[in-house]
Amino acid sequence: MQQLLEAKNVAIKKKNLELNPEELDFESERVFHALEILVLPLYSALGPREQEKIFRETPKGTRKFVLTTIIAETSLTIPGIKYVVDSGLQKTKFFFQSTEILKTTEISKECVLQRRGRAGRQGPGFCYHLYPDSAFRQMEESKIPEICRVDFAHVYLQLRILGHEAKDFDFIDRPATNSIVHAKQQLFRLGAMEASGRLTEKASFFTKLPISSFLSNLLFFGKTECPHESLVVASFLLSNQEFEFSNKTSSTTTGARGDHLYLLKLYEKYRSQKIEGFQVLEKMKKICNIYDQLKKIIHFSGGEQREAYDDMKFSRCLAKAHFLNTARLLDFRTRLYKVLTSKMGSQIHPSSTLFNSPPDVVIFYEILETKKSYLYCCTEIDENWLSENFHMRPQ
Repeated sequence: MQQLLEAKNVAIKKKNLELNPEELDFESERVFHALEILVLPLYSALGPREQEKIFRETPKGTRKFVLTTIIAETSLTIPGIKYVVDSGLQKTKFFFQSTEILKTTEISKECVLQRRGRAGRQGPGFCYHLYPDSAFRQMEESKIPEICRVDFAHVYLQLRILGHEAKDFDFIDRPATNSIVHAKQQLFRLGAMEASGRLTEKASFFTKLPISSFLSNLLFFGKTECPHESLVVASFLLSNQEFEFSNKTSSTTTGARGDHLYLLKLYEKYRSQKIEGFQVLEKMKKICNIYDQLKKIIHFSGGEQREAYDDMKFSRCLAKAHFLNTARLLDFRTRLYKVLTSKMGSQIHPSSTLFNSPPDVVIFYEILETKKSYLYCCTEIDENWLSENFHMRPQ
């Protein structure tokens, strides 16, 4: 994210230098003379100290640009913002056939008005919408409620523990019947529910953790097999922090390869004080905070903590816990994979440690959809591990 913003900063400055002052109106001429441009990011995973920068007074002779996600769409007021540029798009998470998908979607009319309201909160302002009137008229009136598009399994379990049935519960926004049915099927496949509908011991473990059923499943198996590794990886994924994976460190001495294993190495570097850079350190502090919280919950659940790495053992644990998020390589030339559950075609994300040497079968965390579909955070597994544990060899 930071590299992208720096590149945009340089491009904007270069464009200003190429402008002809004689062709500019008064407002543009003022911008031309103010060559100092301050570009700041704003997104939910950004550290508090970095977020605080956008609220500081803009230095004299400087034009401030804030590149932000939907975090600034509602009640947040940034001092001095006069112009808003609305792309008409947003990143939205959906849950489709046991797979979490992050895709770019159109916003709703409600969101358009919210974005328009960010312009000139402290005075006159302008909002530029990068789409025609016809596109606005075709937009939905309001966005889809989160409960109707994300993994419903955790909510279903919570209702069952409280003695309610989801099909009879009076929701403010009722999820689709298919979402409820799929949640039951998913919990059955993960071993949290029996065919009769009775909840298992694993379901009780899941409800103690305020996280997705997939990460809960990882911690369930990890608490006896590889608790430290499971806690580290779960903490990274829950933090929503962006890290640059390195192809140079994709494999281990055991031959295991993958992004989950890279996260373990990154955590170990932090513990041994071999990581530099303020932003990375801030991210790691947040991850360690999540780690401590999860460790406390696991402790109350009876899991023993140990910190000895066993990459191959952890890879097998991933296969056991995340078997529903499995993909098999179909074509080495195009690097196209087929997802086991949804049969979707996808590729390993370019940031992955496995991108340059795609393995036959991988476990992934989620799917990112832009112009293409990408498997994000992947680790190589042995296909036989799936058939050994679940009799679910990819076709």
